[in-house]
Amino acid sequence: MYVLSQSPKGEEYLDYLPCGVLNAFLSLPYKTKQAVCEIRLRRGGAAAVTWDKVSYLKPDGTLSDSPLGAVTVLAYEFKTMIDKMCQSSVYAAQNDLCRGFITLPGGHRVGVCGKTALKGGEIVSLSDISAVNIRISREIKGAADKITDYILDGKRLYNTLIISPPACGKTTLLRDAARLLGGGLYNFKVGIVDERGEIAAATCGEPQNDIGALSVVYSNCPKNVGMEMLLRSMGPDIIITDEIGTSEDEEAAKHIINAGVKLLCSAHGYDLNDLKRRDILSSLLSAHVFERTIVLSRRNGAGTIEKIY
Repeated sequence: MYVLSQSPKGEEYLDYLPCGVLNAFLSLPYKTKQAVCEIRLRRGGAAAVTWDKVSYLKPDGTLSDSPLGAVTVLAYEFKTMIDKMCQSSVYAAQNDLCRGFITLPGGHRVGVCGKTALKGGEIVSLSDISAVNIRISREIKGAADKITDYILDGKRLYNTLIISPPACGKTTLLRDAARLLGGGLYNFKVGIVDERGEIAAATCGEPQNDIGALSVVYSNCPKNVGMEMLLRSMGPDIIITDEIGTSEDEEAAKHIINAGVKLLCSAHGYDLNDLKRRDILSSLLSAHVFERTIVLSRRNGAGTIEKIY
């Protein structure tokens, strides 16, 4: 069970930062803080943030291109932070750690690096964590308003794929699309497969983000398994999931669409040609599974729509 956050909704990640990093981060100008999408920390290393670029965080709340004079994360501070992120049990968090991340309350995903142990070619444990990347999740209501005219025809949704590089707003767009489609004007029965806990940010079974009154969610569930379970159990009109890309995802996506359920999902990529170079996604595109494809970038800030096919 998660420890209750002392920080405002959407800023739960602040509760886990070492004091020096926290004080420096809070001293940043408001607009800069709102632009930060990642906080990168290394044991014994300089703290950095990603906004328009990657910069080092200085104690006075200024940013620098050089690590000299930046806030340093001491070894004991780093360990305390990891213990808190793992709710005082790194062992209990091994399932998530072996996938390379921990999800904090609010849907903030923390990527982790460390020493892996393998058995039969599979990672069975991660220890000696040396670096983390806190990816800040922000709920932006209205983010999906700009795409509804393109993905909806009256009460019919087009099967839609959102293509985006990291930190360009695809999860934010999916989250707000769930809110719009699963409530308010449309009232579709929406099923969400939230493998990384970033869309709904469910804690103890209760979504912390607004995903729509008729939306239901499987959290921390493999995408292909969750899609099949939703199809069997919840009778959805639409299934939403993030970052497809495996052969299992491909088969599940085809099964969903053949069953008459609409699919709204995302994939990592820079453009349509980038996806066509990958076997799995190229197969889905060649099979015309998707009726709409939306390409995002950060050209004018996260969530910039570059093209709609």
